Amino acid sequence: MEASSQLQFAKHMKLDVSTLYMRQKAVISADTIHMALNEAHLEGSSRITTSEKGPKAEQGPGPGSSFNNVGSGGGHGGQGGPGSTVSGRSGYGSYVYPVHPGSGGGGSNGGAGGSTTKITIGYSLHLDGIIESQGANGTSNSGGGSGGSVLIKTVLFSGHGMLVANGGSADGNGGGGAGGRIAAHVAWLREYSGQYTAYGGTGFKAGAAGTVYYTDTNQGLTHRPVLINEANHTVFGEGFTKLTIDNINRNPDIATIIINENSTYYEVDELEMKNHGLLHIHGSNSSFVVHNFTGDRTGLVHLRPGQKMFVQVVESKTGYSVAPVSYKIDQGAEIVFPSSLTLLGTRCSFDGLVVGVHRLIVAEGADVVFASTTQTGIRENNEFRFLTTPGNITFAEVYVQKGSRLEFSRNNNTLVFTAIIFRLKYHALVNINHGEIDSSWAWVESEGRLVLDYTGHPAEMGPGSGNTKNLIGSGAGHGGEGGVHQVGQLGGDPYGSIYRAVHLGSGGGNGQGRGGSGGGMLHWRIGQEIELDGLVTLRGGNGSGNNAGGGSGGSILIETTNFTGYGEINIMGGDGSGLSGSGGSGGRISAHVRFRHKYAGVHKAYGGGGKTYAAAGTVYVEETARGPQYAALKYDKSTNTTYVTATHRYMEVDNEDRKTEMSSMMLESEHLFYELDELFLTRHANLQVRHPPGSPNVTVIIHRFLGDGSGRFHVRENQTIYVEVVESESNETTAPCSYKIDQGAEVVFPAVVNIYGTRSIIEGRITGVEHLIIASGGSVEFSSTAETARVENRRYVEIDEKGNFSFATVTVERNSKLTFSRILNYTLSLRCSEFRIKYEGLMTMNHGYIYSAFAWIESEGILTLDGTGFGPEQGVGHGTTQNNVGSGAGHGGEGGKTDSGEGGIPYDSVGGGNGQGEGGSGGGTMFWIVGQRLQINGLLSSKGTDGKGTDAGGGSGGSILITTTNMTGHGDISVPGGSGTGLGSGGSGGRVGIHCRWRYTYGGKFTDHGGQQGKHGGPAGTIYKEENFRPLAYRHLKYMKETNTTMLAVDHTYVHIDNDGYDVPGATVLMEENTTYYEFDEMELTGHSRLLVYHPEGNVTVIAVVHKFIGDKSGQFHIRRDQKSL
Repeated sequence: MEASSQLQFAKHMKLDVSTLYMRQKAVISADTIHMALNEAHLEGSSRITTSEKGPKAEQGPGPGSSFNNVGSGGGHGGQGGPGSTVSGRSGYGSYVYPVHPGSGGGGSNGGAGGSTTKITIGYSLHLDGIIESQGANGTSNSGGGSGGSVLIKTVLFSGHGMLVANGGSADGNGGGGAGGRIAAHVAWLREYSGQYTAYGGTGFKAGAAGTVYYTDTNQGLTHRPVLINEANHTVFGEGFTKLTIDNINRNPDIATIIINENSTYYEVDELEMKNHGLLHIHGSNSSFVVHNFTGDRTGLVHLRPGQKMFVQVVESKTGYSVAPVSYKIDQGAEIVFPSSLTLLGTRCSFDGLVVGVHRLIVAEGADVVFASTTQTGIRENNEFRFLTTPGNITFAEVYVQKGSRLEFSRNNNTLVFTAIIFRLKYHALVNINHGEIDSSWAWVESEGRLVLDYTGHPAEMGPGSGNTKNLIGSGAGHGGEGGVHQVGQLGGDPYGSIYRAVHLGSGGGNGQGRGGSGGGMLHWRIGQEIELDGLVTLRGGNGSGNNAGGGSGGSILIETTNFTGYGEINIMGGDGSGLSGSGGSGGRISAHVRFRHKYAGVHKAYGGGGKTYAAAGTVYVEETARGPQYAALKYDKSTNTTYVTATHRYMEVDNEDRKTEMSSMMLESEHLFYELDELFLTRHANLQVRHPPGSPNVTVIIHRFLGDGSGRFHVRENQTIYVEVVESESNETTAPCSYKIDQGAEVVFPAVVNIYGTRSIIEGRITGVEHLIIASGGSVEFSSTAETARVENRRYVEIDEKGNFSFATVTVERNSKLTFSRILNYTLSLRCSEFRIKYEGLMTMNHGYIYSAFAWIESEGILTLDGTGFGPEQGVGHGTTQNNVGSGAGHGGEGGKTDSGEGGIPYDSVGGGNGQGEGGSGGGTMFWIVGQRLQINGLLSSKGTDGKGTDAGGGSGGSILITTTNMTGHGDISVPGGSGTGLGSGGSGGRVGIHCRWRYTYGGKFTDHGGQQGKHGGPAGTIYKEENFRPLAYRHLKYMKETNTTMLAVDHTYVHIDNDGYDVPGATVLMEENTTYYEFDEMELTGHSRLLVYHPEGNVTVIAVVHKFIGDKSGQFHIRRDQKSL
């Protein structure tokens, strides 16, 4: 045929010629074409076509359908594309010998299908033109027609042309037609390098790709198999067969189908899958043998129940498969691989049986999923050597390479992954929701990740679920309490096991959104060694929407012989959302190391953030560095059983300075006894011990504490903790943590206790302490409900009353703080042989007694009772409020008056008036009895505090009574009153009494002035000192008429009143109960102080004898009626 000539047949064309030569642009067309030739040559742009000649709209073997005026695509080589309201039809016809036409698209304007073209050539075909059978396009929301069939048989095949069986495109919401089928059977040499296209047509959704199949004997006749046909004749099989599925990324979710109309057996030498093609096999019991795969890793072979596939294993020469294709193996299907399998596909999913694989490699960005319905097995001589139950996935070796992902998805009760060697390489990813891993050796390389995040219980589900109240969600609990901030709302409860962490994380409260899901669960058993340099993460999810709570972290149990690496295990709780959602708690980590534990990586078990931080989770590690045969045998009294314990048991609770009142929980079923070699409490973590309901006592033994001083161990009623005392070699603890000891609880310490914790509160019993040292920034508060005790030979030999503390020595070192707080009606008393506040140390009290043989307050050291007396308008000498103005409190003198009223009367330590603000509090009261010597070079203070707000009165100074044998130093003893604000007035100074039985060489400062700000200042308090210059044998006896007793006279008495230069209306008052006679060797009045002597009611005379006056001439001694001064 000459150039541009045309040969058209109205219906069917049958052509039988020796040679067909078509010049450029020559065309042959017919409804169907059947040619028998010896030789054919088609130049470029020449065309043999049956395109759009097949069945019309909604006709044919697989026509499209329509609904609501929308049509789907016709099917053929695969499924027709669905329209917006209707699905496409399935495929049909043989991929090996395609003889069926395409089908029409759905809808009244559906495109016609392609027809059939069959060309049989005795010698050679050279194709530079086009042989086609394409489907027609649909219009007006109708579907496209599917491609037809092109079947070529020839001995030689060459050229650069095109074989085309594309589906027609749809219009609007219609679906595209499926591609048709192309088959080229080349008996000898195939040198054709042109194109084969059987794409699905585009539309609302594109149609599936068709099939392209060809054969050749390019490798020579010796590669053609010898077969026996059905007539019992010997014939040669195909030398090479190839099937190609390519849909140029038009629709990855719709399937091409291969059909063998006379058999359920399929076999190709090469299967090429690319551009997101999807392949189904026809027949419920079909078998498909593929000797080699090629492609771009996006193609997918889908085996459905009852189907079986052999991949590069039948007649395999290599024993391995490197397949750039994905597999979807349904439950009930079977796929057989060679012993070494490298998966390169980007969407592999195995739900069925995987046979023959020893080594699995997931590489080059592959994405592979195994489910809990998956089985694996090894078959030898057509019999299974082993076959796992569903959910048990077993390989000898598994490697996940850079950029690739392996997922294990548990969707029923079982998921166990077993691999002798399991390696996650750099930047590899493994996802698990929850399950178990068994391996002999395991590696997680740097930047490798094993992820179980957010795969636990969903929102408001699980044993520690958060809840919703007032449209606000609380955080979920697990290793600790979930975060919560509303009164009357509870966070999620702690649960699980510190020793064997095998629980899912719980979901957070929904609030006005959705609570975060909990973390997953992983039980990992390693026979030899795990090296973890990457990340294993089981985090709880963040709340979403408004005011939702975070999910709690999951749990991981690792059982291994050796453990090393520098990676990270993360079980953090999720964050709350919005302004009011609170965080979920951290999860739990347990690591049982049978031999060496050299892991130096990070454990992250922090509570989630939000309105309130949640508690941290727990980390437990046990190891036996000398081998399992050296593990200790223990007896558990509560269960009457013996058990083997590791040589070293370590627990860690770390909340990353996320300050919260929520507590982590030491929890193990109904256990009443816990023992740890090391407990690491750090960064504001709080730890409690679960107390089973109805149990009499819970005991915890900690051999060593670690931390930064901010972690706190909370011991509750009827619980006992032994701190570094059982099996102690040094009889000393330097625990850098804090303790909260509730009333009714007990902590047993060694003899020497160094408190490094920054927030210890002792309200219960502390036992065994002889030397108490507050150091390294530590802070401890003793309440008067607490007590001390002493034990010898496991028996109590001394138990103090509540509020009484007995130690051999007490030392408060630099930047450290010791507090004694009297509460309820318990007396507060501290007894020790030596008491020392060192440079920049701090001790605070409200009121109580100190008994010591020796005592020191070093330079810059402070013992303070400031503002710890009665509160505003409380106490006998309290200030009052008149006309919204507060007067000052009285104590050593009268409180500062106001324009409307008088100040508080002189008496004991009292507070100021409120006014329109808040009056100042008075100083506290302290009685200090020193047996040998007191040295004060720092500050001893009991100040009244200033008023707050508008027109408030100041509190008065407190009282300090010291009885000692010797006293020295150059410090400051201070009891000043607090200042008033606005029109309010100052409080008076307090009182200091020093009774020195022998030498008094104190050369420091006394401060007793009244509050100096406000409308009027307060008067000074009093400083009284008595001392002796001679031994007892030389002291005089003195008769006290008022008490009718004889006592040793004091050598020297001294009283000092100094108002620091402030001339105020009020006066200091000398007063002593049951006496009208006062005698002083020296009286010093300075700083514009004014002194009165208390005059009791009745007709009595008050006498004041002063042997010597000292002063700066500004002081005044006011003698009133019926009073005498001698």
